[in-house]
This record gives sequence, C-alpha cells and structure tokens, in this order.
Amino acid sequence: MARSYDIIQMLYYNLENYDKGIYYGETAVKWLRTIDDPLWLGTTLNNLGMNYFKKGNYEKAKDAWMEALAIGKKTGNVEMEVSQMLNLGELYTATGAYAVLQ
Repeated sequence: MARSYDIIQMLYYNLENYDKGIYYGETAVKWLRTIDDPLWLGTTLNNLGMNYFKKGNYEKAKDAWMEALAIGKKTGNVEMEVSQMLNLGELYTATGAYAVLQ
C-alpha cells in the first residue's frame, strides 16, 4: 500500500500538483514507519522532500531529506546519501544559505 502511495505521490509531482503529492507522500511515510523497510522509507522521504521543495516549504523539505540522508548512511546506501546531499545543496542554494555549503 505504501509503495502505491509513493508512486501516486510522484505522479502528482510530475503533474505539478504538489499539494496532492504531499498528501500521498505523507500517507506513504506513515505506513512505512509501521514496517521495517528503511530503503523504501528513504526513497519516499526523498520524493516527499521534492514536493515540499516545489511548494516552497523549505524547512519540511530539509527535514525529509535529512532523515533520508540518515537512512542512507545507516544502511550504507551511497546512492541515497549522494541524492540527499545534492537535494540539500539545491535547497541551500535556493535559500541563499551559502555558508552551509562550505
């Protein structure tokens, strides 16, 4: 069920309907927190952060990406770590937080 919600989240993201994307992403995260599937949780948090970012809710995007980064580190998933670092770099650039990038 949670994976389906994450897929729907991304469909709405691609349609630029970020509010619905956030709804389905948050629902997916809630489901995933009840099971032991950290890689899918990290992926879903990444996608949720993308929806928040596009809505201009940078703090929630940062929170989602930081949690996904922690999951990547904990599980040894380098691809997930790098993806989150790139997302956070884009966020810090968009918000003018250049000092964080150093």
